Amino acid sequence: MAYQEVHIADLQPGSYVVQVLQQTGDVIVKHAGWVRTSAAIEQLRRKGVQVVLTDPDKKLEETKTPSIAETISHDDEQTTRALFSDEWPKAERALAQTQKVQRQMLDAV
Repeated sequence: MAYQEVHIADLQPGSYVVQVLQQTGDVIVKHAGWVRTSAAIEQLRRKGVQVVLTDPDKKLEETKTPSIAETISHDDEQTTRALFSDEWPKAERALAQTQKVQRQMLDAV
């Protein structure tokens, strides 16, 4: 399918923009790419973009973005607490191992 001219008001998130055809500003789009959000469309509009060329064959499928509440509750379920006194020996061993490897590398150089 051929490219389509799309007015910025009709541009939808998920569209693949090939190039800017009309603009009042001096924005330069160096590479073609996806317009993923309506905020990106609004930013183009503020910069003076009026008409773009899109590839209708390339369309991003909408992905469900979790709400903030879902993200927070999901993160809380996975968070585990550890006592500092339990973690300190592990940190000391990791530090000693790192220092040993660094010494070996410097000796080799």
